[in-house]
Amino acid sequence: MGDDGFHALNGYGRYIDDNIYSQGNYKMHCLHGKGKWIKKIGEVHEGDFKEDILNGEGKILLPNGDIEEGTFVDCELEGNGKRIYLDGKI
Repeated sequence: MGDDGFHALNGYGRYIDDNIYSQGNYKMHCLHGKGKWIKKIGEVHEGDFKEDILNGEGKILLPNGDIEEGTFVDCELEGNGKRIYLDGKI
């Protein structure tokens, strides 16, 4: 426990608050490695994380039903990633 009484998550675990649910590998209370992060608004990030940010292979399910998948750098789709629209178009 830290000096302020706060327990930092380290290792595999989950975190829940009013707006976010996350589950996966943590390092100093941040998703680090494989994980899943769900916002109350319905946005889902799943894949490789570094300091709570999608970095590496993963996918994002957007609230409107569209999906982005591929390689992410700081939560931005990079390289040969793709976006699949709800109607099936790529």
